[in-house]
Amino acid sequence: MKLAFDENLSPHLAHAIHALLTPEGGEAISIPERFGPGIADRDWIGALHAEGGWAVLTQDRKLRTRPQERIALEQSRLVVFILANGWASVAYWDKAAGVVRWLPAMLDAFRVASPPALLSIPHRWAPAPLRAFG
Repeated sequence: MKLAFDENLSPHLAHAIHALLTPEGGEAISIPERFGPGIADRDWIGALHAEGGWAVLTQDRKLRTRPQERIALEQSRLVVFILANGWASVAYWDKAAGVVRWLPAMLDAFRVASPPALLSIPHRWAPAPLRAFG
């Protein structure tokens, strides 16, 4: 899986996840590091769609409600993992540990998803398949 971290998540977390995914042939990037800070969501969505094989991790729960982003997502072949309520107030180390804990479930979901797909990452760990966001 290739996993892109939205600008609302630490690029350091993207680097750490990259190190974990590399042995399996995966990678992780920080969207602002790859495309520049402040890039419009529709622009990075289009770029990742064109490259193919990408998933996105974001805290932006409104991504699917803004018209331009919603249309771009609907036309993309991206799997988007959205951190559910509660993640925004989680401290850095707890968030990093939580993302690592959910990574195997994200990999499983990515393998079976039919893009475009929006999947929710619950705030609390529960060993269950990820559900559609909404």
